Amino acid sequence: MKILHYQRGAGKTENIIEYAMKNNCDIVTFNTSGKEHLQNRIKNKIQAGDYYPVVYSIGNFLERGLIKNKNIVIDELEMSLRELLGTDIEMVSTDAENSDIHKEKYMDSQLPTTLKGSGL
Repeated sequence: MKILHYQRGAGKTENIIEYAMKNNCDIVTFNTSGKEHLQNRIKNKIQAGDYYPVVYSIGNFLERGLIKNKNIVIDELEMSLRELLGTDIEMVSTDAENSDIHKEKYMDSQLPTTLKGSGL
């Protein structure tokens, strides 16, 4: 699992979209307005031959059930977990051995185009 950990407004959603398109992933986000926002941004980026990610809100996810045999990315993890669980999230943990945190340790060739040359 890769984790994008940047400040607000630093391009996390843009990178989620680029990653999803490049790696044939669908996207889960916190609510319908987040879903519509992502869909509009994808429409502006899509080119012939690109993978067009399906975007699900947590509500869609709950109605539809598990998304089996699909690779997904989650935009706005904290808000998505809050919506899914119906409560505020105080803390989360992850296994560092299985996580790839995008902060400072990437070479430009491994980053989505929006991050190349950014020093991250």
